[in-house]
Amino acid sequence: MAAEFSFDVVSTFDRQEVLNAIDQVRRELVTRFDLKDSGSTIELDDKVIKLASASELTLDSVRDLLLTQAVSKDLRLRRGGGGGEGNGSADRETAAGAFT
Repeated sequence: MAAEFSFDVVSTFDRQEVLNAIDQVRRELVTRFDLKDSGSTIELDDKVIKLASASELTLDSVRDLLLTQAVSKDLRLRRGGGGGEGNGSADRETAAGAFT
């Protein structure tokens, strides 16, 4: 009986909503007093969102801003890979496909 039934799980996300969330975070990086001169950046490649900052504290703040914007746009985040290049600044990567 199991051979008669099948289903596919498809994970999709609205790329435009991801772009809107990233754009909103970039605006907050420029205007928010505690992040204005932190040198924090957020970039979107094809499948990766890159967050970079001079310290872990500001990096966590930028990550929280991104997650808040994602939730407000009904994007859910699955835990993805991450890692830094060890270039003296704090940086992390989140797969853009991790949004569902």
